[in-house]
Amino acid sequence: TGRHFINSFFTYGGSDKLLKAIGTNPQVFYGGDSNADCVASNNGGGAYSTLGCAANGEFIMGYFDGNSCDGNYFVGGDNSFSKYNSAFNTVK
Repeated sequence: TGRHFINSFFTYGGSDKLLKAIGTNPQVFYGGDSNADCVASNNGGGAYSTLGCAANGEFIMGYFDGNSCDGNYFVGGDNSFSKYNSAFNTVK
């Protein structure tokens, strides 16, 4: 049998939804309705950006070349999300 991914309340809108559920209003970077949105950006050497995860498990803003946030075109990330990551430390 094949594997299936089932979206939940928290996967639509990404981690912003989880922060809102615990009573914290997340700062939305670079426009869009949530940090999970793929938006046009001229930062970090990429044309598009979206929220992602660093190897250490913290959130970063990922930058992508091309015309989408396709992982094949990842060009780097910005790990200056200290306030965003601190909001999740209260959940632990």
